[in-house]
Amino acid sequence: MWSSRTCSRSLELELGEITQALIAADAYRTNSLDIGVGHDDEGTRPSVIDTLGAVEPCYRLLEDAMSVRPLIAALPERERRVLIMRFFEAKTQTQIAERLGVSQMQVSRILARTLDTLREQAIGADPGRKVA
Repeated sequence: MWSSRTCSRSLELELGEITQALIAADAYRTNSLDIGVGHDDEGTRPSVIDTLGAVEPCYRLLEDAMSVRPLIAALPERERRVLIMRFFEAKTQTQIAERLGVSQMQVSRILARTLDTLREQAIGADPGRKVA
């Protein structure tokens, strides 16, 4: 049987070069994705496929934010300001009303109308219709 030292002497190569070649040769061997790897908390061996990838919940939120951004930018200044104060500055309707010099009920109506408009533009739904 050949040892790596015998191999390195007969091929006139350094041991490190032979090691790198053996590692590179492993790239041509595939393993099944169903093979168990490691151990999880229950002591079982999950398959490779079970450890790959996951649905990232923040991606959907990011997609939604990106699609509604131009719609918000197209809103009239007052509606945009109300949305920013309510959802980004976490102000109450009463605080917004005081800042704008209107009643809390007017702020409530502005928010409802603006959100209905955005919803309709974003998903094409009639605001009065239930979306399945």
